[in-house]
Amino acid sequence: MEIEPKRLARYRQKTGRVLSALEEVSDRPSRPQGLVLKGIYYDLVTAIECAMEIAAMLVRDSGEVPVGDRENIGVLAQRGLLTRELGDRLLRCNALRDVLVHRYNGIDGQRVMESIPEVDSILREYIEVVEGLVGGS
Repeated sequence: MEIEPKRLARYRQKTGRVLSALEEVSDRPSRPQGLVLKGIYYDLVTAIECAMEIAAMLVRDSGEVPVGDRENIGVLAQRGLLTRELGDRLLRCNALRDVLVHRYNGIDGQRVMESIPEVDSILREYIEVVEGLVGGS
């Protein structure tokens, strides 16, 4: 995928925000509460939202019009830019983002904390794929 320098800089900015948010989350206490817990939720939301913004950028740069997160991930999988498995895992991250943002049925803090290693792994794998597509960092 041929990317113009300004656009590549935007990809790097977004991937950097994902990685920075994941670093913040990885350096967390074992039983966070209050503002610390809200900060963790914020960093998770930020990392996932940036990942979805990157998906929209990739869709656009592949010649299609970005629509929604689910559709964008589907387009990337259909075009072979990421595996269906990774796409499905990214959609699970996006569902977690929805829970954190909209507080559907409340938030099970313990479950969120238990999901962090998986979210970290998924988003780091995704960033590696993105860097491979756009030329690395």
